[in-house]
Amino acid sequence: MTRKRDISQLIELREKGFSYRKIGGLVSLSGQRVHQLLTGYGYKRSDNLYQFLRNMVLQRDSSKCIRCGSKENIEVHHLDGDSNNSQLNNMATLCITCHHNLTDLQK
Repeated sequence: MTRKRDISQLIELREKGFSYRKIGGLVSLSGQRVHQLLTGYGYKRSDNLYQFLRNMVLQRDSSKCIRCGSKENIEVHHLDGDSNNSQLNNMATLCITCHHNLTDLQK
């Protein structure tokens, strides 16, 4: 249950309001495992799941900075500053300039 298509199915069910436990019951996983898969908790940036989530953020944000609209030198930023928290609502596309400016403001 780590193929991209399978993760997409989990994401769709979650967006429809299904609980992690309910999704787990539908796909024969524990609710905790579904939560781990969907949040990316504990995944390293080199992991396939992290890369998949990163690509989903880029696609959602049309591969442009959400602050200035630039499509040059884009990166994915963890809004809460916790790189282990790879929930889609905690990730946003920023250009390198806005990313650095935002990171400096958060210090």
